[in-house]
Amino acid sequence: MRKTPPNWLIWVLAGIVLVIFVGFSAGLAVTTFRQRASAPQPTRTPLALPTASRPGRTATRPAATATAAISAPATPTTSTSLPTSEAPTREPPTATPLPSPPPTPTAERACTLPVAPEFTELFDAQVLGCPAADVATVWGAWETFEHGAMLWRSDTDAAYVLFDDGRWLEIAERWDGSAVTGRGAPPAGLTAPQRGFGWVWSRRDDVFAGLGWATAAERGFCAAVQPFEHGFILRSSAVASCTADNLYNFATSPAWLPITLIVYPAGWSETRPAETARVSNTVRPLEQGVFAAPQLDTIVLDGYPDEWPDAWQPVTAVVEGANNWTGEADLAGEFQVAWAPTGIYLAVRVTDDVYQPGPDGAEMWRGDGLEINFDRDLTDDADAATSDADDYQIGLSYGPNLALMRAYRWLPFATEGALTVTGAAISTIDGYTVEALIPWQVFEVPATGLAPGRAFGFNLALNDNDDAAAASQQTVAASSPARTTYDNPSQWGELVLQ
Repeated sequence: MRKTPPNWLIWVLAGIVLVIFVGFSAGLAVTTFRQRASAPQPTRTPLALPTASRPGRTATRPAATATAAISAPATPTTSTSLPTSEAPTREPPTATPLPSPPPTPTAERACTLPVAPEFTELFDAQVLGCPAADVATVWGAWETFEHGAMLWRSDTDAAYVLFDDGRWLEIAERWDGSAVTGRGAPPAGLTAPQRGFGWVWSRRDDVFAGLGWATAAERGFCAAVQPFEHGFILRSSAVASCTADNLYNFATSPAWLPITLIVYPAGWSETRPAETARVSNTVRPLEQGVFAAPQLDTIVLDGYPDEWPDAWQPVTAVVEGANNWTGEADLAGEFQVAWAPTGIYLAVRVTDDVYQPGPDGAEMWRGDGLEINFDRDLTDDADAATSDADDYQIGLSYGPNLALMRAYRWLPFATEGALTVTGAAISTIDGYTVEALIPWQVFEVPATGLAPGRAFGFNLALNDNDDAAAASQQTVAASSPARTTYDNPSQWGELVLQ
């Protein structure tokens, strides 16, 4: 009978076996770890991703750099995933850029009316909008100032103040025909506006402050105008006339500087040729006056200018005796000139608070009356500072109670003497009115050379003497603000037969 070992011996043997096993396993693990740590590591080849673009984007391939110079793996020639012995060559996806989406079209309004051909190069739909009416030729008035201009249109009866800084305003006031109050004596070479322009200019300080004084007299002219939703385009037109009563269109004068205006909500712009670009046959500066003389054969010389057109020109430039002048109630005037084969017709409205007739003959200039300067040879006297045989100075006065029509010729000296002139003068509430006919023979102009378009040098002056005891005239107002003396034809304006 075998003897069973004691329990303690079994536990001792089991422990020895366990220690041997653990020790063997640990040794194996350390050996394996050392072998792996000392073995070379395989190189990983990155996967080449296709560069196909996403919908809605354009794929962009990055530029090659030194850190990106890793070649893609070669494409395998066989594949166990296909049932054929040779796999087809697969081209990598090509990044085809998508076309850029077309810009969203701007919806253009279809205008009902066309832009006038002469205004297409000036038209801006974003600024002006669509045409509101077809182009039309209308009558207008224009006057230039130190710092802008004033414009009136007959088709809308609207007037505008145009400042040099691009601002403009439409004049809401309507002239009722009342007298212009004025703003004192104008500076040398400048004048005060008359009629409707003068009425607003004299009443509104903002207009006066923005424009300054007028640099020339108001001119009536014809203009092509097209209105738009947000403004208008206007261009002066050289048509013969555009009024029912055939008023003279100053845009036909050689001295006229063409006007093109664009007026829109945010401002206005003007396109005019340079002063040096005037027509070459202009021989008097525009600011000295260009006066139209229409041909009229039905003037009744009674002192009432009812049959004359409404085309009055101002005589407001005080050229002598400004220290004696107290305002337009003291001395001011307006005039018109017409012609016929018999001579020159003259109509003058004079504002004068005290009438003094003065003497007759060579001394009539000492009292109230008119002086007319006339240059028969306009072109040759363009730069002449003194008068010669073709330059004339004529005086008209009316005697006590405006009952006489007296005339005298001072220049040329060779033909000085009294003249016979037909006419009449009548008293008015604030002065007097004169109508007269001066024969062409006075100026030695033959009737055979008269025709529309012929031009002469011209100036009209008003003499005023409120003091009977004074030895000479106290104040002289002239149609040309440049006039400084009686015998300088280069300072006169221009008279154009129509």
